[in-house]
Amino acid sequence: MAFRPRVFLPLALLLAACVSTTPSIPRAWMSVPETPQIRTIPAEVMPPRTSDSPIRVEGGRLFNADKPITDAFAAIDSFDYSASRGEVVFSARRDAGFDVGLAAADGSVVNWLPNDPSDEVMVEWAPRGNKISYIVRAPTGDLVRTFHIPSSFHFVADFGAATIHALEWDATAERFAVAYNTLDASDRVEVMRYEVKERRMAVPPAARIAADVLPFAENAFLLRPFDLRYNEKLPVVIWVADRFDWSDARAALMKNARVACIITRGTADEARMKRVRETPWMDPSRLYVVGGRASRPLVPAVAPGSTASGETPDAGGRDARPPMYIVADATVPVGHYRSDAGVVSVAPAAIQSFAAGFIADHLKRTSPTDGSSSR
Repeated sequence: MAFRPRVFLPLALLLAACVSTTPSIPRAWMSVPETPQIRTIPAEVMPPRTSDSPIRVEGGRLFNADKPITDAFAAIDSFDYSASRGEVVFSARRDAGFDVGLAAADGSVVNWLPNDPSDEVMVEWAPRGNKISYIVRAPTGDLVRTFHIPSSFHFVADFGAATIHALEWDATAERFAVAYNTLDASDRVEVMRYEVKERRMAVPPAARIAADVLPFAENAFLLRPFDLRYNEKLPVVIWVADRFDWSDARAALMKNARVACIITRGTADEARMKRVRETPWMDPSRLYVVGGRASRPLVPAVAPGSTASGETPDAGGRDARPPMYIVADATVPVGHYRSDAGVVSVAPAAIQSFAAGFIADHLKRTSPTDGSSSR
């Protein structure tokens, strides 16, 4: 009797049904042009410092060779040893965040610098002059703080809505270089004096977005196209992110579609939705949310173009419609997406490039011929 693999038939049907309900992602949406990343300071800008340090980390604790010099912490972000001072500057997680401390290399004492509510990371000794530097991950973007240990005098270099990736001092400890990016421009390197003077661009950004960067709400910034026209109402994209960082995908979206983009840390909550509905030049009927959680619509779900009584007028008199969510979902096969009741799900690795292509294409197919508003 011939063997009949009936037991595998339900599984085969299930797999076929899964693929059939998850369309393939167009190849053009699987990636976007990438700008160069700068994660270390180029040697031609600031030669790297070399050091032979006896300090090491084990179990969340600093050791000088085999001698413990600090207690154990939940985590240590970074440390740097000054042989001339016999001290180690370090960033360690205490309670809710990372703070900066100074430990004697013999383990005799640990002192903490005045702490900031935000994380203080990427500590580094200047080559001379009893100065240190570290990065403050502030809610509105990263800062560089330089600190003179004997006097406690400090300077702050503000980079706006930025993420800092690297810092390097020159041999005289009079200047330092910073590699960073912002919401509207890709990675670059800036050099400045210790007192945050004479700032100059050593490596310019490879790409920029033609938009103003404006505060929008708590933990949220707005990218608004420069040339907003009279009586124009733009589609809106709320992009949930961990940091105020450059995104090649957002740059591609704003190049291919005329949108306002709100970058928010946290969630696209009702307060942000309300602010969109109250902004005269924003079109809440064309609202997209990228990232975050797939949640139920914050306004009644109504089919596009409908004037059913179930619609809810917003503060400006326009009809409010539910946003379209684009979310990461590990259960969606790679190279496919799933659309269900206003939620479009895609594998996590492809969500940003997919969102850039999907939103631009969706707007081309649904926008009015004059491009001003869907009304």
